[in-house]
Amino acid sequence: MKLRRVVNLYVVLSAVATLLLLLVFTLKDATDVETRSRQIITGLFMASCLFGISLAFKPNWRWMFMKKATARKGRPGIDLPPKKGHHPACGRFRRHVISTVSKVHCAGCLGLAVGAVIAIFLAVTYYIQPGFIPWNRMVPLMGLLLIAMTMAGTLSRIGTHGRLILNVIFVPGFFFIVVGVLELTGSLIFAFLTLVFCFLWLDTRIQLSRWAHHGICRRCSRTCKTY
Repeated sequence: MKLRRVVNLYVVLSAVATLLLLLVFTLKDATDVETRSRQIITGLFMASCLFGISLAFKPNWRWMFMKKATARKGRPGIDLPPKKGHHPACGRFRRHVISTVSKVHCAGCLGLAVGAVIAIFLAVTYYIQPGFIPWNRMVPLMGLLLIAMTMAGTLSRIGTHGRLILNVIFVPGFFFIVVGVLELTGSLIFAFLTLVFCFLWLDTRIQLSRWAHHGICRRCSRTCKTY
């Protein structure tokens, strides 16, 4: 199955990225970090968070300038169910959405957006006071743990609020890893590569979510099969 191969590829690449990051932890600690390096990484990280927040609320805005919109396609003669919180309005996806006063949101995307806001706050605090956290190897390791928890939760059948919380901690985990690598190594290049790894881990989480959605539809007796 094509989706399964894609998911397996992402998992393998993410595992390789994690191993490479762990190798970085074996390097000798930096004696000092240049202010310019801190400014560049903080700026890139915050820009990435803002980009992620925009996608969380408007996933398809990137394609708004495309001439032809891609329509959802189901099986011939079968109508797809409407979507709420970009999930099918189906009871099997009730754990994946959360309702507010005026709208239904994807619990995962809402959690990622909230987590990105928290991460931006952490980045601003770091920019003003770099030593507000004692930067040792436990900090990026904690970030890896947060990412692993979110990945595992993506494939589990946890409730809506648990799914929301696990996605909230995901992006702050990126902050602890990226800035932790910068503070431990003093290398702008290593920190930038770690930021690239974060995009890989985020995309892996998205692919795992797609796989989980596909499994829900596969086990369902209905014929719509949105995923």
